[in-house]
Amino acid sequence: MDERSNGTGPKAYLRALRREVIEGQNGLTHIVYFESAELHPHDLFAFGREALLSFVAKRYLSAIVMASALVERILNMDGRMRPGHPGRRYLTARELRTAQNRGLPVNQLLEQTDDLRRDDSVRFLVLRNQLAHGNLQGLVEFQGGGPTDYFETARIAALEHVMKTQRFEAEWYSTAPDVQEGRISHGRWPDP
Repeated sequence: MDERSNGTGPKAYLRALRREVIEGQNGLTHIVYFESAELHPHDLFAFGREALLSFVAKRYLSAIVMASALVERILNMDGRMRPGHPGRRYLTARELRTAQNRGLPVNQLLEQTDDLRRDDSVRFLVLRNQLAHGNLQGLVEFQGGGPTDYFETARIAALEHVMKTQRFEAEWYSTAPDVQEGRISHGRWPDP
């Protein structure tokens, strides 16, 4: 079943994959569908595509990193985030609080027990920061100098991370003034 939203502007929603497609997708059951590709920034499409392709190819660390980069790019480019902050925004609990206060769908990235007052209390950030700092514990198994392999927890964590990002991206696209008012055109963000 598709998760479509109602309204007048262009929308994005999660579209269910067909059963015969799901079997080869490593647990992935939905993808984001955009009603107008021209109003979707090319860089976000690239990050989302790479996250999905990495996940399907069982490259879980890459999937998590690319999905996180998509969210961070939105934090840096969305028009609601620009006022009062000329520099780069990083993926932190503080920036997610700011984004939430400015109307971005941060709730799509959160679990029920997450607390935006602390970076170490938001699972999405914990996983992203764990990889950014080279901590592979619990995700990759190192077998005494032999080959490495992913733990099953890595697949589950990557799937959850990618799905949170897809829900965030779909709701962002469906509600962002930059998209809804046509400020993004031909796949390009508006000039700052």
